[in-house]
Amino acid sequence: MPEPLRLLMFSKDPTLFAEGPAQGDARRRHIRYAQALACARPGSEIRIVTHTAAASGHRFDAPADGLRLYGTASPHRLTYVADAARVARSILQDGWRPDAICPQTPWEEGQLGVRLAKRTGARFLPQLHFDLFSAAWRAERVYYPLLGRIAEGVLRQATRIRVVSEPLREAVTAKLGIAMDRVDVIPVSVSLTTAEPGETAKAALDPRLAGRPVVLFVGRMAPPKNLPLWLDVAEDVLAEAPEARFVLVGDGELEGEVRRRVEAKGLSDQILVLGPMAYEALPEAYAAADLLLLTSDNEGFGRVLLEAAEAGVPAVATRCSGPMDVIADGVSGYLLDLGDRAGLGEAVLRLLRDPVLRARMGAAARASASQDFGRESLTQRLIEHWTAP
Repeated sequence: MPEPLRLLMFSKDPTLFAEGPAQGDARRRHIRYAQALACARPGSEIRIVTHTAAASGHRFDAPADGLRLYGTASPHRLTYVADAARVARSILQDGWRPDAICPQTPWEEGQLGVRLAKRTGARFLPQLHFDLFSAAWRAERVYYPLLGRIAEGVLRQATRIRVVSEPLREAVTAKLGIAMDRVDVIPVSVSLTTAEPGETAKAALDPRLAGRPVVLFVGRMAPPKNLPLWLDVAEDVLAEAPEARFVLVGDGELEGEVRRRVEAKGLSDQILVLGPMAYEALPEAYAAADLLLLTSDNEGFGRVLLEAAEAGVPAVATRCSGPMDVIADGVSGYLLDLGDRAGLGEAVLRLLRDPVLRARMGAAARASASQDFGRESLTQRLIEHWTAP
């Protein structure tokens, strides 16, 4: 009988505490991880210390056997590390000792994880969910180059590293000199159900979409997504196919700018900015879509591509680390060079004008999502990563 595993995680995701209709994918995934780990190694336990605001009241929850959540109840985001360290000390004072420590990011949580791993003798298993080595990422904020150097130092101290795409694995080994057999590629699985696609779904999402081909964006409206390029591509396509509709679902720091750009282009009736949507409602958005358009300069993985694929929606995306793992170019969608406005527009028009091609690529995307990114398979790979020497 394998020995139980005690895993300590550090996170900044307060949605782990969300229940009922507000329950998001993070909580559901970690319940699934705990259940699978308990089956593989009875008596195992995952404890997660995550950021929560003091006003939220979230301090402790045990949503499943073998899963315990500890909120930091932080008065400010800047006190997160000190608060997480305080919570971790209280856990260790109870005599509980982790076999492995897994921080969500390789800077704040990563530095704390390194110190605790040295103190407890636990294996140190940091994660990398974004392209740390992308010039676009480093240029996004003035302090990101400093964070990048911190992250590199943390990653070099890892027992093993989890990354979410094969290009990221290659970059980690090439840039940091870490042996490839110490880097495991394990994307984040998705838990969305699918909704029935078609005209009913389009009208339900927004009556203005009824009878129209729909190009979708889902995600955070932030600089890495290069939404100015997305809007330029939409403008080009609409000049050739004015019957199409472009839909953006999500929020973020650039939502206001996106709305202003759409109005300035005079395309408010053809480019619909729907704003944020609850995770549980996203299947309705994918069911209304004919294709997904992603114009990012930097993607660690791009889970929306996998969500779309599970719904049978082909994608047109830029050739960065995440999309390169999910999309088989010319088979389940199209990959274009970063910033290739003309190429992206041509690919979108090709799919809009050819329903047979769309259906074939959508079916290929769904088959790949099931075969290569199935929840059970990815969960098993994650358990193997946690337990590997």
